Amino acid sequence: MNKKVLKRKIKFIGSPVKNTLMNTGYKRNRIYSNYYETKKVVDNVILYESRDGKSITDSPYAIFKYLISQPNYNEYKHVWSIQDFEDLEIVMNQYKDLDNVIFVKRNSTKYLEYLSTAKYLINNSTFQNFFIPKEDQVYINTWHGTPLKKMGFEIPGNPATSRNVVRNFLSSSILISPNEHTTNMYLKSYKLDGLYRGKIIENGYPRIDLTLNTNKSKFINKLLNTGLKIDTNKEIILYAPTWKGTNVSQARNDMKQIISDMEILKEKNGNKYNVLIKVHPFLYSTAKDFIEIKDILIPDYIDTNEMLSITDLLITDYSSIFFDYLVTDKPVLFYMWDAEYYLDSRGSYIDFEELPGPVLYNIEELTEAITNVKDAQINYQENYSAMKERFTKYDDGNVTARLVDYIFSNASESIKVIKNLDDKKEKIIFYPGGMMNNGITSSFINLMNNIDYSKYDVSVFLKIPNKQEALKNIAKINENARLLFKQGISVYSLNEIYRDRLCHNRGVEENYLKKMYPEKAYKREAKRFFGKSKFDFSIDFSGYSLFWAKFILATNANKRICYMHSDILSDSERTINKKRPHFINLRGLMTVYDRFDKLVSVSKGTMELNKKNLSNYASKEKFDFIINSINPEKILRHRMSNNHDIEKDTNINNNSISLNKKFIARARIINTEGLIIWNKPVRDKFIKEVDTADSFKDEEVVISWVTEVNDVMYYKFSIDNKIIGWLEEKAFEILPDSIISSKRVNILAILKRTKNNTIWTKPYNIFNSRKASYSGQYKNIMVDVKEIAETQHGLYSLIYINEIKIGWIDTRALNTLKDYTLINKSLKDIEKEKNRLKRRNYRIHSKVIEYLPNRSFRDRIIYKKGVIKNSESYQVWNKIPSNPNTREIEEPIEILNKEIELTQVMINKNGAFYLVKFDSKRIGWINSNAVEIIPDKNVFKEKPTFYKGKITKENYSIFKDPLTKELLTLADNEKYSNSLVSVVKETVIGEDVYCCIMEEDQVIGWISKNEIIVVEKQGIKVNNMIIEDPSPNNINFVNMSRLSPEKAQGNLILAFNEVQKRYPNSMLYILGDGPLKVELQNLVEELNLNNKVILTGQQEEPFRILDKCDCFVLSSHYEGQPMVLLEALTLSLDIIATDIIANRTVLEEGKYGILVEDSVDGLVEGLSNYIGKGHSDYSNPFDYVKYNQMAIQNFYEVIHS
Repeated sequence: MNKKVLKRKIKFIGSPVKNTLMNTGYKRNRIYSNYYETKKVVDNVILYESRDGKSITDSPYAIFKYLISQPNYNEYKHVWSIQDFEDLEIVMNQYKDLDNVIFVKRNSTKYLEYLSTAKYLINNSTFQNFFIPKEDQVYINTWHGTPLKKMGFEIPGNPATSRNVVRNFLSSSILISPNEHTTNMYLKSYKLDGLYRGKIIENGYPRIDLTLNTNKSKFINKLLNTGLKIDTNKEIILYAPTWKGTNVSQARNDMKQIISDMEILKEKNGNKYNVLIKVHPFLYSTAKDFIEIKDILIPDYIDTNEMLSITDLLITDYSSIFFDYLVTDKPVLFYMWDAEYYLDSRGSYIDFEELPGPVLYNIEELTEAITNVKDAQINYQENYSAMKERFTKYDDGNVTARLVDYIFSNASESIKVIKNLDDKKEKIIFYPGGMMNNGITSSFINLMNNIDYSKYDVSVFLKIPNKQEALKNIAKINENARLLFKQGISVYSLNEIYRDRLCHNRGVEENYLKKMYPEKAYKREAKRFFGKSKFDFSIDFSGYSLFWAKFILATNANKRICYMHSDILSDSERTINKKRPHFINLRGLMTVYDRFDKLVSVSKGTMELNKKNLSNYASKEKFDFIINSINPEKILRHRMSNNHDIEKDTNINNNSISLNKKFIARARIINTEGLIIWNKPVRDKFIKEVDTADSFKDEEVVISWVTEVNDVMYYKFSIDNKIIGWLEEKAFEILPDSIISSKRVNILAILKRTKNNTIWTKPYNIFNSRKASYSGQYKNIMVDVKEIAETQHGLYSLIYINEIKIGWIDTRALNTLKDYTLINKSLKDIEKEKNRLKRRNYRIHSKVIEYLPNRSFRDRIIYKKGVIKNSESYQVWNKIPSNPNTREIEEPIEILNKEIELTQVMINKNGAFYLVKFDSKRIGWINSNAVEIIPDKNVFKEKPTFYKGKITKENYSIFKDPLTKELLTLADNEKYSNSLVSVVKETVIGEDVYCCIMEEDQVIGWISKNEIIVVEKQGIKVNNMIIEDPSPNNINFVNMSRLSPEKAQGNLILAFNEVQKRYPNSMLYILGDGPLKVELQNLVEELNLNNKVILTGQQEEPFRILDKCDCFVLSSHYEGQPMVLLEALTLSLDIIATDIIANRTVLEEGKYGILVEDSVDGLVEGLSNYIGKGHSDYSNPFDYVKYNQMAIQNFYEVIHS
């Protein structure tokens, strides 16, 4: 047995055991899977979880409180999930005398047992992604508020963000809804309508009963006992902001703002009111450390709805708390000092003009509104009454009683129950593959756009996307489809892990492997992913992997279908770089073909081929075919642009917001003449004048946000953490950051989050701070933090590794292991403990530690040109020379005496090194001593480009030369304001960008890019360069497909090489990406075809390029049903294709294009004949509308057959 095989076997046996012993997640799941399979459900046990075990509050608390107060429910045992016993000790002690109330630590063995055995599970958020509902468990999800902010799939960004929420909802038996609005959130925002099999009880919120029924005097005494300062002769203001950030540092900045506001509120309104604050739970751990608010900060364990019962005036922002407060008929003020963040990140279900109180943007407006709160109540009474009726009509103080009686006593009292949501349509679930750029993805997106959603409910099962390419394609899936995601660690027993691995490695063909196939485990996983959902059809649309097929097979669908997009046997044997990338996956998949009801190829010819080759894996009756549908609208979209679209793009409405983002800077107000400070940048009914800019002239301020409205840039600024307002950009002088505070510390941490976290010589943006190095090389290494500094941008830590100073990094990049700063130990003992902890970590990262003396001292981006001057020898390195994995490139591209680009410089103890590019391709790192810099004459960059633009200003300047700034004198008939021009070149001079503009074929001159609006982009982006579109003066051939062996672009390039010798005005464009890209580019260079064959890479708008070409050429050795031929036919392109089964089928035996022998000679003959005749002999029009109708009908017929 060779070492490689032995190593693989050891890993096979050892890895699961190691994971179970070393990884808490794996260990937890093993225990849970055992309890799930072996323990029975206990009918009288109720498990409660609120906010991931961090509190005993909200609707689960309201239900619990009611149940323990009712003698007829004494038989129930109440179990609370608790994250931290110390944090909730005060609450837990209130129930210590009740024998039927117990508390278990979340994720403990006891917790996992109750999670798998409790009859009733009550949660106001989500159970973790390993939880699987049992058939006889009743899972009640109460959720935690009527939504103001957009939720679920309506939140912009990665749709996987809500994956565990959707999973929990689909797993639940009952969803609690306080009103029709929240019901619609479940059905529409989370897309439960059509699939959810449980009940939605729209009956009000149990937690609002606490607001209506709490004994106020007892509750105030409870608050006083916590140490809060409350004058019982004053009314109570509760400030309850939500939190919009994503990290602890941002939370700290929010707290500074909050503290400043609280001090002003107490100063201006404290004579009449107690000012109390209840922060978002995520903020609490940070907030409690600020002594400034210690006596007004409501402890996190206090229930918010009980707090509302004693509140006389509520101040909030976007929190759902105000909906609950409506039952009190008391005033609400909406303090939205950070509205720009909210505007940028979420969006609202409700227009701010509908809110039951005034919207306020700074503390001055807030204090004034408090003073005049009676006026606000009168002015907003109509809104208040309308909202109360709309959102709290069920909340009469008896919601919990009705709900408990319905769930636990099967009471027949009238209660609104929404059910049978899943019986309206037939339900299909698809696995579409990884959603990367390829034909399968295109075909799937097309199918999603053609399905009749009035008859079919569609779910799409996906891997969590972590690549922009996949996210872009997922965004193209029809919005009617629901997205479900594979998440978390599999809930397998150790035995099941081994069986799963064995089946993946060997397939399931042999009888003993069929017995090993862990079908029960896969069905459990399907239940984990899809909850209680039931499907009519489950379809593996990708058809390339047993890993995903096993879950599609494990669904409870009536029919299971697997697609075959090509000649599967040939694909399994296909080699790339001497490897067979699909062999193991396809071999495993073939062995479970017999478990599917249908095996669907994408053309009749391909079906016959697969049936012949694979009939030993499944009976012939299972083989069928469904032709691919197309998306004519997408293919032809580029033709639909017209002058109306141009006007629509360039016209500006009253409030055109073109930029809205966080921008932190220290600044000084210097230019104030005629400028006004506003409370917000957008002109609407809420805008107010704050002050004149003159009042703040020469003041130093902190900018926190930038918004561009109608081409005017506004900065939001504050002084001493008090927000002042918004002022035009031209008023400010931007300054470097300053050190607000710093302190010496002794912290052991680990560098975790290296993405976008650079190491600096000083804290970021401090005067003279420079980039020292990238942090990725130090990821997961323990560091000593010896100083922390606070700047306008946040907190920065000075880190050391092995006593060597590395530099400053954003503190958010670190995970603190232990803070020794205030520990009462001798320095010697502390260092001894730290060294013990670091020893193993440094051993794992020994190469990095050893390489530290070669670390980078400085690292920056540059734009320079140079020439390699050392003609004898030079070394090229693959990575930055401070990286321990750096190695010399043995055969670098020959670049001696050629002009090169220098894009980055790194300095270490051995000198300076440049990152070199040649012909826009990355070469590697070279010592600066080998390079002679070419003087740049102040021109940093010049590049060709092709797009149309519109000159927007009446007064503009056109230069003969952007360097000399010599103006061009224009005649009256040569005015270009509001005219369309072509931009053919861009030049960067200093910080300015100038465009070379043309009208028709005549160069006009140069103009500042600031004076042009881009209207129509032209040209093809290739390797960060823009090349000209295919010219009508040339004969333009085009190929579009993945660059892989079966597509045979190498044959096409060789054939074109022969053809272009006879026809020099011919061009070949190859669109796409893939594993053969480098090999094909090298072939192009070897044949000296650089200017004749253009490998464009993946294109965002490929059909626009195809439409400018004359003839589409498909050179493939085998295909399933080539989508590209259908797309080319839709564009009415002439076609040349190799004579293989799939191409012959699409082109209907040559009716729609030329079929040639599958060889270089065949392609030469086809290309030559085409040019010789000047066109194709095949001019039959392709009816894409009729074809698409036929394709989707074909899909419906086959899945039902």
